Amino acid sequence: MMKIGLAFSFFWLLCLSADLSSAELDDPTRPLINTKMKLSDKPKESITKKPDSATKNVLMGIVETPQGKLAIIDGQRLKIGNRINGYQVRAIYENSVVLAQSGKTKKLQLAPTIKSQGN
Repeated sequence: MMKIGLAFSFFWLLCLSADLSSAELDDPTRPLINTKMKLSDKPKESITKKPDSATKNVLMGIVETPQGKLAIIDGQRLKIGNRINGYQVRAIYENSVVLAQSGKTKKLQLAPTIKSQGN
């Protein structure tokens, strides 16, 4: 009978220590977002931050659709005739885009692709 009582006591000690150690562990299923943040709290830096003047008019890609080519400049999809940062899209080529402003043109180039000398 004493062995049963001793085993039962040991079992309860083991259960209590497991509860204490699990409180210290992070829950792997916990969401990665801060669920305690209030709606009035604003993040320190916006993800959709507008580009500053040094990074304006960056050609990020060119997409060919059934309706024609689209240029992705500063994250915006533009077709010929659209305006961005005071410029008008004049032409969209395979690897470049021509912008115009006040009679002056500016050519934006995609970064060159690297071809592997492969197998």
